[in-house]
Amino acid sequence: MPLIETEPKGRWSHVRFQIDTETKQDLLLYCKFTTNTPDWVIRGALKVLFRSDPEFGLWRDQQKLATVEIIKAEAAKLGQPTQNSSHAGAGTNPKTVETQKR
Repeated sequence: MPLIETEPKGRWSHVRFQIDTETKQDLLLYCKFTTNTPDWVIRGALKVLFRSDPEFGLWRDQQKLATVEIIKAEAAKLGQPTQNSSHAGAGTNPKTVETQKR
């Protein structure tokens, strides 16, 4: 049974990276094994990695909380309500990931 779920529909961001030839060959074989695209296998593998690293989970949650607090503080300076501010990009860093809506 494959460890990676089948691909859902949704909105995606694009990231460009390079991998070595052996890893690419294994990726393509795993795609054939699971009948999924390379994009979905990579996304699934990253999700497995993120879920399996407990230290990262704690650190990520701290980053999200810190981001929410920064947004609330900035909104308070501007005299704006903060009830929806937790959805305003918490946990993202636009300088590190290129995004493009599909």
